[in-house]
Amino acid sequence: PLDVRELANAALRKHPEQRTPVLALANYEILLQDYSGAIAKLKTIIQSKPSIPSAYANLCLAYARTGQWSELIELVPKLPEGTYQFPNLWIALGNYFSAQNRTDDAISCFVRALDIFSAEPEALQETARLLFTSGHLEAAKETSERLKTAA
Repeated sequence: PLDVRELANAALRKHPEQRTPVLALANYEILLQDYSGAIAKLKTIIQSKPSIPSAYANLCLAYARTGQWSELIELVPKLPEGTYQFPNLWIALGNYFSAQNRTDDAISCFVRALDIFSAEPEALQETARLLFTSGHLEAAKETSERLKTAA
């Protein structure tokens, strides 16, 4: 099987000015839960080409996954147009609000992620969990059913 890292590095050797292979590597590192590597790559992308909304959304997600809340909150006002179209941004914000015990705000963010991509598993799981813990049992059950069909 082809290794994503090998492919991206080959593309970078051929076209070092391109940011797409670096973004692919950062996304892959997020999947592998190598958040420090992803954060470093995403910061590099943003510094060299600050108009890539997906880089910002994924950087927000990596910050959220590592509990770097102040970095996440500092980044939000700098988000370029288009970043709000990415579910990862809303998942990151939902995790932030959840960590702050702001359940209604967290649910709103996860629902926004679901408005963008209705089968987003983390958004479904977190929405169901938060609805359940806040006593909205029927809504939690409905969301859990959606999670089963999305999987």
